[in-house]
Amino acid sequence: FYGPWWYWFLEIISFFPLGFLTHWYFMTLLSLLFVLGIYYLGRHVGGKELGILAALLAAISPAQIDNAFSTWNPTILPFLVLLSLIFLIKYHSYQKTIDIFLLGFVVGLALNIHFQSILILPTLLITAALIRLPIKNYLKHLSILGLGTFIPFLPLIQFDAKFNWHN
Repeated sequence: FYGPWWYWFLEIISFFPLGFLTHWYFMTLLSLLFVLGIYYLGRHVGGKELGILAALLAAISPAQIDNAFSTWNPTILPFLVLLSLIFLIKYHSYQKTIDIFLLGFVVGLALNIHFQSILILPTLLITAALIRLPIKNYLKHLSILGLGTFIPFLPLIQFDAKFNWHN
């Protein structure tokens, strides 16, 4: 079982008056944003050349092209994993609490949309190892990471509580 976030996302998209193919248009847009995000991540990690190479490989990737034509819930997972990596790199560079919170939130959101994304959980462990602050701030940043990861689970917890924890 998984949470309602994907269906909420599809419902919000449904309000755009683009016709019958509205969801497909947004998935295509998401795939294009994925390529731009891969460029950003590659540029941040290894310079402009790596960014261009990574974006080129993402643009011609059969899996990414297939995602542009689908609207089932694992379609958004590559984008969410990319966001988590971007927030991981930003947190490593700047040690801002907003980046660690958003990293946790995106990982929790990905887990809620499809449990296939459980493979990005090591990102949280890597983040915990990257915290370069005194112990007082370490615990603060670790709790912010945990809070960000926990928040997307609230609708699922509320649903399970309503039905006597059946799931």
